[in-house]
Amino acid sequence: MNPDPYGAPPQPPPPNYDFILAGPTKASKPSKGLGTAGSGSFMVKLAVLLGGAILLIIVIVVGSNLFLGDKTNVADLTTLTQTESEIIRVSGLSSQSSNPLVLNAAINTKLSLTTHQNQWLSYLAKKKTKVSAKQLLAKKSTATDKTLTAAQSASTFDATFITIMRKQLTDYASEIKTAYDNSLPTAKTERNLLHQDYQQVALLLQQWPANTD
Repeated sequence: MNPDPYGAPPQPPPPNYDFILAGPTKASKPSKGLGTAGSGSFMVKLAVLLGGAILLIIVIVVGSNLFLGDKTNVADLTTLTQTESEIIRVSGLSSQSSNPLVLNAAINTKLSLTTHQNQWLSYLAKKKTKVSAKQLLAKKSTATDKTLTAAQSASTFDATFITIMRKQLTDYASEIKTAYDNSLPTAKTERNLLHQDYQQVALLLQQWPANTD
């Protein structure tokens, strides 16, 4: 028998059974899904945003109280003290009247307005604002004095005096309302005093007779 000129055919490699002997391979850790990673990140961002918003609100509230809470409406309150000075002065001219109703109303008006003025001067002083004696006389009216002098000569003093006092008190009430409207909601002491003064002026007006009959 002649040998095969091409030689023996190649033999297949022996089978590898290492994978059986080695046992099961270690499973890889599952990767974090998008939902899990996203949820944690979103909650952290939300907490930061909420914390920042709360801090901003606190800063705004504190800042408002610091810069606005103690602000005083000096101009309107100074005007009130000037009006009060003139009403106090004119009500003191009631000595020329012989009508007990007029005299009583004038006394009560003078006492009440003096109290109002003292409280506002004290209030303004606490706010580092001083109203001088010269400023208080800013509304002194020589025209009013001349009108009352003429009325005394014409025997119409009581009627004229009542008209003047009622107008002054009515104008004063309007000034109080304006000061109240211009005051800040946070200025509780100022607004309470203005409210009390307004109510007292309404009572004073009721004491003044509409006429001298």
